[in-house]
Parts: sequence; structure tokens; C-alpha cells
Amino acid sequence: MLNLFAQATLTKEENQQEEQNTFSKNVVPSAEKKKIRPVESIQLDSLRILHVDDDAPFLKISKRILELENKFEIDTATSVDEAFSKLKRLPYDAIVCDYEMPLKNGLDFLKELKEQKNNIAFIIFTGRGREVAIKASNLGADHYINKSGSPETVYRELADAIRRIVRRKRASAQKEIKDAQNYQPVRVAMMRQQQDESSKYPNR
Repeated sequence: MLNLFAQATLTKEENQQEEQNTFSKNVVPSAEKKKIRPVESIQLDSLRILHVDDDAPFLKISKRILELENKFEIDTATSVDEAFSKLKRLPYDAIVCDYEMPLKNGLDFLKELKEQKNNIAFIIFTGRGREVAIKASNLGADHYINKSGSPETVYRELADAIRRIVRRKRASAQKEIKDAQNYQPVRVAMMRQQQDESSKYPNR
């Protein structure tokens, strides 16, 4: 993962090509966009990530690095409101979010997600330090990463955290589904037993 920022710098021609590719990706039938991808059909190297930061040039570089090194599909938003708008249209596996942003910061975003019972993997990715990390943890963030430092180290840690957290949440969701499926036959059997007892002893 050498010279990531050099690799991520786009020439004019690459910018034009990227814009064309982005347009092509966005021209998807609305019915297709609304589909929720089955858990078992998604590999951990094909995760769809929403990266939220008010620094648009930084978002572009981060997108290039994460997609180049990890084959993630990175979507971006420069505000919390834009992020919520995108969450309504597409399913994501994780959110990577800055702390300091105009109007609503990253912790405001996290708090609103929790109020909506949205348990998506959420990583605070900021240059701020321990105080923000503690607040984020108390609000239910899954991880905190300081984006200051060596790009090779920072983005390797970010990619590893994304995969690890999504894997853990996915395993937890699958367990809940399995537990619910196992409980259903027991519940049916209990109801039948109650019905049998009621028919045998109607005056009880």
C-alpha cells in the first residue's frame, strides 16, 4: 500500500472517466435500487460503504484509496442530511463518518440513527482525539479511527475495522434469525398443547 495519495490523485482524463462511471452507476432502475441485498450473497470484499465528510476533495481521495486497495464500493456524502437521503435510497453495509461538519456533526448523525433503531456499522473517522472517541463510544459507535498519520497505516486500519465490524454484525443478525426460526416450532407446539388441554378440560 505504497504512495496511496499519489495513486489516488486523478488526472483530468481520469476525472472525466470517473464522472462517466458514476453517472452509469447511478442510472439504475428505481426498483433495483430498492432491493435489499441478502446477507448470504454479499462477500466481505464487496461491501457498500457510505463515507460522510464535509471535505469533498478528501472524500475523493479516500474513495480512491479504499476502492483501489480493498475493492469496496464507496459512496460519499458531504452532510448528514445528504447521508440520510442516500440511506433512504440504497442499502449500505457500514458508515464511515467525520466528526466536525456544519449544521450536524458525526455524533448528531449517530444519535439520530440510534433513535431510528438503525444498527448499521458506524465508524467515526476524524482528526479529533480522545474526547470525541469517548463520546462516540457512549453513543454506540462501533469504532473510532484518527485519520491523522501515515495514510498506509490509517487506511489499512480503517479497512480492517470495516470488515471486522460488518462480519460481527452479520453473524449477530444471522444468529437472531436462526434463533427466531428455532423458536417458532416450539411456540406452535405450545399453542397446540394449550388447545388440546382446553378441548379435554373445557371447564378449566
